[in-house]
Amino acid sequence: MKIICQIYPFILIGLFACNNAAQGVQIENSKPMVRTKPIAKLLYNNNGLILANEMTLYDAYKNPIKTVQVPFGEYVTIDTISEEKFDLTNGIDRCNLHNFVKVKGDNINGWVYGKYLFEAELKGRDTILTLNGITFKIIPTKNFNIGVYDEIEEGLSTCEMTYSPVLFYNSLFNKYEYLPIVDENYPDHFFTLDNHDGWLDKIRSIEYTNQQLLLNIERECQEGFADIQIAIKIDGKQSTAKLLKISRREG
Repeated sequence: MKIICQIYPFILIGLFACNNAAQGVQIENSKPMVRTKPIAKLLYNNNGLILANEMTLYDAYKNPIKTVQVPFGEYVTIDTISEEKFDLTNGIDRCNLHNFVKVKGDNINGWVYGKYLFEAELKGRDTILTLNGITFKIIPTKNFNIGVYDEIEEGLSTCEMTYSPVLFYNSLFNKYEYLPIVDENYPDHFFTLDNHDGWLDKIRSIEYTNQQLLLNIERECQEGFADIQIAIKIDGKQSTAKLLKISRREG
């Protein structure tokens, strides 16, 4: 963890999600079974990102219907989630528990399993500002798993730390999207702003010029700090992020 904090401050974890995206459908369908009890539902309005290239759609009884192709980083709206979390492998590890979530996007509509779905985290870590007449929103996200704190067990979970892909909005092109990292040294990664027991990311300053945002981020780790500089290029098809500089300092 210390090595990641010092050298690869926010993008290494993205590779895990990209490489495992296609495998996710196989895992979800590994033990298909007819379930007679319908999903107990909660109304739940939010926005989110699907970080996979394909997803399984389910019926109201948690039975898989079909697999659909989606662009990696598909933006979706959320209106309903399951009251409970489920482990589709029927195992006993609570870290495998996720909600079922009803989503709607350009390429998908229906119930999905929340393993590769990340919702906007609205707990005061979002950054909303207007620069040169353009409104920007930089919103950390969270997964539909247990997370760091297990509310049922009333204590810290033993699950691996979760990461927070950024949900990015700009009024110039009026769109929400994820931010892939464009760098030959870091293929298949995306920009995150994390908050877990390993480190905490905070945006310290933002500048905008020539359709590019320049972010200075402070990462607070257990063993010190990392200062990270990111450039976000605004684009109507797909905005992207690039790592410019990392420096480490003692606390």
